[in-house]
Amino acid sequence: MSPFREQTVDSRVRTFEPHKALQFLRSRRLAWGVALALTAALGLLYLACRSISLDDFDSISFALALRDLNLVKQQPQPPGFPVYVALGRLLLALRPDPRWALTTLSALSGAGAVAATFGLGHRLSEGKARVGLAAALLVGLAPAFWLASEKALSDVPGLALTLAAILGLALAPQAPGAIAAVGLLAGLSLGCRPQNLLGLVPFGLYALHGLWRARRWGRMGLYLAGGTLGVALWLVPLAAASGGWGSYLGLVQVHGRHVWAADSLFGHGPLGATIVRARLMQFGTTFFGEVLGLPLGQQAAAGSLLALGAVSVAALVAAALMARPRRAVVLLLAWLALGLAQSLLFESLERSRLLVPLLPPLALLAALALARLPLPAFAASLVLAGALLFGQTWPIARILATQAAPPVQATAYVQRHGTPDDTLLAAAGSYRHVQYALAGFRTHYLYYLDEAALAADVASGRYRQVVIFDRDAFQGVQEAFLEGDRYVATADLTFARDARAHREHGEVRLVVLTRADLLTPEDLALPASGVVRPGAAGDERFLGPGWFRREDVGGVAARWAGGSAEAKVNVALPPAGYRVRLRALAYPAEQVVTVLVNGVQVAEIALGQGWDEYEFQVPQSALTQPVAAMQLRHRLLRSPYEESGGTSTDTRTLAAAYEHFQFVATP
Repeated sequence: MSPFREQTVDSRVRTFEPHKALQFLRSRRLAWGVALALTAALGLLYLACRSISLDDFDSISFALALRDLNLVKQQPQPPGFPVYVALGRLLLALRPDPRWALTTLSALSGAGAVAATFGLGHRLSEGKARVGLAAALLVGLAPAFWLASEKALSDVPGLALTLAAILGLALAPQAPGAIAAVGLLAGLSLGCRPQNLLGLVPFGLYALHGLWRARRWGRMGLYLAGGTLGVALWLVPLAAASGGWGSYLGLVQVHGRHVWAADSLFGHGPLGATIVRARLMQFGTTFFGEVLGLPLGQQAAAGSLLALGAVSVAALVAAALMARPRRAVVLLLAWLALGLAQSLLFESLERSRLLVPLLPPLALLAALALARLPLPAFAASLVLAGALLFGQTWPIARILATQAAPPVQATAYVQRHGTPDDTLLAAAGSYRHVQYALAGFRTHYLYYLDEAALAADVASGRYRQVVIFDRDAFQGVQEAFLEGDRYVATADLTFARDARAHREHGEVRLVVLTRADLLTPEDLALPASGVVRPGAAGDERFLGPGWFRREDVGGVAARWAGGSAEAKVNVALPPAGYRVRLRALAYPAEQVVTVLVNGVQVAEIALGQGWDEYEFQVPQSALTQPVAAMQLRHRLLRSPYEESGGTSTDTRTLAAAYEHFQFVATP
């Protein structure tokens, strides 16, 4: 029997039901009422928890596109998402706030996706409303889906239209005259988020196959014509606005090459065991930790992920064997397989929102399998799953609704401490936020850095300070300012919130460099304690090139030296000899650091891989200048990613971590 064919239910038949509280799960009318209440409740929940900021690089691109859709300016990035932008503009007309318009669109779309999931579950199960109810609840409360329904991104609106198009295919046999409208909806859904095309493939092919076998040529033509029209309605004007078909296709190809190089499995060199294993580890960490909300931590152990993967595969096989009807199971498995292939092969696995399209087929399979259980067991399973998912996601949703994204925090800091006349900016991942919030500031985009223009800005002497966003992404940029003693780091700040709210921009490191000629030796004077702590806020002014951000290293507030073999420390010391004690931890074994002060070698120290203290002498003869320049030259640099065979995702080249330098004057 076709999964799209609904059985007739004789309303006169009554079956004794001992569990009256669960009667609604057998009554279609009541179940539909509960589904409507669930959709409304989740919609209100999504609206109440909308993000208070534009969280993502792409969120800013969409916000800019509401005013000026321009693919050349990446507003938004190709292929353009014009239907999503058009829907956002409708809401923008109600309130001229791009963040409000786009987050409201996501919240309403989240409710729509929940409703479509219910309808699809009801249809695929041949009239079992409890299947739709279970699937809708599992999707609606899943962490990745719920959080994506709060953000100014196209993921959930695109999924909602895709689910509506699939549901339309499922319902089309009941209303054959609507088949053209179903095709139109499918075509429009591709203009909202074309990445969701694969969800339509198995259902579209199945529907077309049925029409072919039934010799319904006219209906086939109507569906295909509707889909073609739906695509043409957004593609033709978008190509024209981009300068013609050639220009549009060129923009799409350029973006495609970027995605291939940056996100896909094939963009990181020849395939090998290390790359494949790292890819699978990243998928497991993101899917289990963020999509499903399991408490894995940012770095899950390979053994834990392997165990979860094995259990998940076994559960999926069991669900597929239990679920009925069989044709519905085959369609859902095809949908899931295509989505998994797309994610594993081509998409960034660090973005949990890109895995959201996997949730509907998984939830529908789970719901079809759960429906085979006795009614009390089904209801208990559903209540337990809903409670667990809600408990996981609610605290994170509240973070989105109350805490600004780290790039927004960072741009607000610059607004308070600088002006366009005295502050030069450089940014990587935060560039869109800088462009949006600090439009009047001169800004360099680090991914496509014009080094000549940057050098000219620095040489002009116009800027009192340089603020570098996303410092860890570009080690060499800060060094370009510090090497010539033109600028000195006077602030090293990290803006963060719980990364589970939005991991792509969960932390922004911002370094403030001040012109060296505006500083005096007193600004670099040795603290009264005689101790310089690289891991302490405020002591960054003593650090030159060769340092990463402050962080916890083995339970100690410290900072890694790395990126280059040499790290510098600058401190003003009164004339005297000094005994220097440092506390350090090496990353690679057999690490040796050579210490020079003002170019004079004063020590060579073998560092161990545990925290330990070391001591050396600095003669007064080496202190020939008011500010002592101490150079730490490391023999070895190693990447945790390479050393662990991809188990660690830390690709930095590290030398040693330092907790403090203590300077004690000697007679």
